[in-house]
Amino acid sequence: MRNASHGNSRRLTPFLLAMFLMVLITMTERSVDAAIVTTGEVNPADPSAWAGGTTVTIANTANGSVTVNGGSSISTGTVEVAKTFGVTGALTVDGLGSTWNTGSSISVGTSSLPANFAGGTGIVNISNGGTINGTVFIGQAFNTTGYLNITTGGRLTRGGSLGDLLNSNGIVTVDGVGSQWASTSGSITVAQRGNGLLKILNGATVSSSGAGVGRYTTGTGRVILDGPGSSWTMGIGGLQVGTGMAGGPGPGGVGLVTVTNGATMTNQGEAILGYTLPATGTVMVNGTGSTFTSAFDLYIGRDGAGRVSITDGAKFQGGPVNINSQSLLTVDVGTGSSVVSTAPFVLPQLNNNGTIRTVAKATAANGTYTPIVTSGAWDGTGKVQAVGGVWNNATHTMTVSTAATGQAGIATTIDRSVTQRILITDGATGKQVGASFQAAIAPANLSLTASLMNNGQLSLLQGLLDPGKAILSGWDFSATGYTAGDPVYLSLQIGADQKFYDLDVWHYDGTSWAKYLNTDLAYDNTFASFVATGFSGYAISGLAPVPVPAAMWLFGSGMVTVIGLARRRMSFAKA
Repeated sequence: MRNASHGNSRRLTPFLLAMFLMVLITMTERSVDAAIVTTGEVNPADPSAWAGGTTVTIANTANGSVTVNGGSSISTGTVEVAKTFGVTGALTVDGLGSTWNTGSSISVGTSSLPANFAGGTGIVNISNGGTINGTVFIGQAFNTTGYLNITTGGRLTRGGSLGDLLNSNGIVTVDGVGSQWASTSGSITVAQRGNGLLKILNGATVSSSGAGVGRYTTGTGRVILDGPGSSWTMGIGGLQVGTGMAGGPGPGGVGLVTVTNGATMTNQGEAILGYTLPATGTVMVNGTGSTFTSAFDLYIGRDGAGRVSITDGAKFQGGPVNINSQSLLTVDVGTGSSVVSTAPFVLPQLNNNGTIRTVAKATAANGTYTPIVTSGAWDGTGKVQAVGGVWNNATHTMTVSTAATGQAGIATTIDRSVTQRILITDGATGKQVGASFQAAIAPANLSLTASLMNNGQLSLLQGLLDPGKAILSGWDFSATGYTAGDPVYLSLQIGADQKFYDLDVWHYDGTSWAKYLNTDLAYDNTFASFVATGFSGYAISGLAPVPVPAAMWLFGSGMVTVIGLARRRMSFAKA
């Protein structure tokens, strides 16, 4: 019996030990779950010593990180993340109730060094209901890179800027329903003197008292708003895209905003695109449900150049629209797109001293359309170009007639006084391409030949694409009876399920490819359309389908990385 009893106790010991370990682990996990955890170089090293006025440096001369989770809360003064070249610093606030309060600001990428040094890389993550209360500078110093990711219900209060100094890169992603950057009393600037990229995706929201994109002469900013429920709301501080304030040599301040796939941008002040010479500001709104609203005047070019395109069911609505001599408003017809200016007691409601371009793709239905609606008069010395139909200046309508059809590789001839559109089909693949032209008053024949580009031509482009991207369509064009420089609206069939912001237009001059950065790209989930001013080769790239089709006209893959986007200076081809 003694032996049996002894044997039973020996068998129970591991069980009791396991139970003890489980309790210990549970207790340990609880202490870790609600914690402020530091790793690597953090100064001061002990979070218990931090107070409301404490400056906290994460990654000064070596990598470092701080994580606040489990409902913990901390209050500090200034926070510096990644202060010296070559280091990486990370700050994470994760979980409902987890909060970082700063009475000053959080600077992400704060080193300031000569151009031959790489700056520090700083990363801030706010997730799962975590909150940061503080002004942020993402990519604050010369030659640095900063990231801010607000996901899964994370929240940032107060304003800030991206790409603060020359050669800096600031990249912010606000992604998912419940994720928000809410700054009711501060503005948000995307690209002060450096490069800035702000993405608002999948139902995320941003609000600010005002907004600027590409503020100084060296600033290059891009904003991507995509998906139903995704929104940016600005107060009476208004919106400036391509401000171009003095601040160093550069192209004048370049800003690009895209509002797509049901997203909305709402501005309670003035909206000014291309504020000063030689700044350029562009807004492209594409897709049903996508809306750009401005309560007061929309200036498409004040002293600089402005571009606005409203396509594939998108809408602009708001105050008077003013277009200066350098600038362009493009609206497509037959898709439900509209520009509506019904500001009461303000005349004129449309002041056009530049160019209004109404376009109809080759697949649009016949009919007469009113793409621009005002309750008052139009004014100005500018012109209206109807591409793919006939414009009636008295009624402000565009009439679209039946498109001619043709086969790839064979010239198709139209009389532009009768019809202005051609839809061409490749018999072997079923792929289509459309071309729309301006009308002629008297009979005027135009012949167009379009052929799918061959392996040799596309292989040159393939080498320029990044991993994850593919050539979705490529066509070679030639025409007689066409005057180079006249606008032609091309529509290349690329298929469904592409993201607007992943699409790139490429131009082939017979020997080499270059990105064709037009300002009126449209995508209707089948065709990608844009205005060209000459014939040769054109292609569209986007996300690679899975699996990649083996057709001769489709090649490989590539992805425009966020860093590449932020570091590249934007330029815009004139259309």
